[in-house]
Amino acid sequence: MPSGIVFEALNNAGHLKRKFLVVLNDNKMSICPRVGALAQCLDRARLTSLYQGSKRKLQRLIAKIPLVGGMATRRSTRSATLSRRC
Repeated sequence: MPSGIVFEALNNAGHLKRKFLVVLNDNKMSICPRVGALAQCLDRARLTSLYQGSKRKLQRLIAKIPLVGGMATRRSTRSATLSRRC
């Protein structure tokens, strides 16, 4: 979440008094370092065994999908390799 506009939107959405879903997508294309309490909280969540195990299971499941699975697996592996280089 690179800007205050995102936080402002979340703050305003909170006034709706309705449930909503926030999808966090790490496309590994950020141009600025992640800092602050929210970044630390999300990093801790991402490193839990529940998250890591679920991610592996989902990757194995996606790999089994005909036609799409192989492409998605290769892209995921390539993305992980590129992020380790940075």
